[in-house]
Amino acid sequence: MRTTQRIRRHLAGNVVAYAALFIALTIAPAYAITVRSGDIVDGQVKRQDIARDAVNSTKIDDGSIVPRDLSLGARSRAYFDQDKGFASVGTTYAPYASVTVPKGSYVVYGHGLLNSNDTDTQVWDCELVAGGTVVDFLEIVPLAANFAAGERESITLMAAVTLGSSGAVVLRCKHNGGSANIGWPSVTAVRVASVVNQ
Repeated sequence: MRTTQRIRRHLAGNVVAYAALFIALTIAPAYAITVRSGDIVDGQVKRQDIARDAVNSTKIDDGSIVPRDLSLGARSRAYFDQDKGFASVGTTYAPYASVTVPKGSYVVYGHGLLNSNDTDTQVWDCELVAGGTVVDFLEIVPLAANFAAGERESITLMAAVTLGSSGAVVLRCKHNGGSANIGWPSVTAVRVASVVNQ
């Protein structure tokens, strides 16, 4: 059998297959395939299936994002410590309340009730420390001068800080001598998205 006859027989027997191949190669790519949400099995679209920045605020329903959906850095969170009592205060700095926080931006507060047990004048110093740096302080002069023992002074220290690594926020105090204590000392650190100093 000659080659020409073999080619003719082959073409005649496969004409439908060649026609289908031609259509598949030339016409089908012109049609886009649309996949709708009903075509996808629930839970099968994973993070790696979504292009970067493909989901933005215009594609999210108002009120549909809850705190657990956000990264830790995007959430507000309050850290709080309080000693519900009175602690003796000496002549060198000592911590009376503290919280440890992860890196980020915070509004921090320190509060306490300074209590003198002497009728002599006392000079008090208190500091609010964040990540090892003094961010606010006060000196009270005098406390208890010309008053009966039991003179008290309420104090609040505050600052806005950004910590590059985790660290402690501490309220620490001292005085220049005599008998004294601090009542209900507390520290609060509220995580915020950013700090803008003006």
